Amino acid sequence: MTLETLALDSFTPRLHETFAVSTAESALEFVLVEAQPLGQSLSRQAFSLIFAGPLKPILPQAIYRLENPAIGALELFLVPLGPKNGACHYEAVFT
Repeated sequence: MTLETLALDSFTPRLHETFAVSTAESALEFVLVEAQPLGQSLSRQAFSLIFAGPLKPILPQAIYRLENPAIGALELFLVPLGPKNGACHYEAVFT
């Protein structure tokens, strides 16, 4: 799959699944905890994904490689939202 072909429906079956996140310093596991529509953009349905990761380290906003067995590897821009329910949450927005 490519970023252009991904849709909200690509992720809703993956809710509560693990995504491996690779950084230069470590390998982390994030869980997809939310997939929500945001409205219509010019070319497709915009949507938001929320991932829950470990409280430490908190990753700065940047592009990270995420891997999931069903979706494969993706390069996503993640923005840290901060701690919630014992995890650090991150958001990726697709427009």
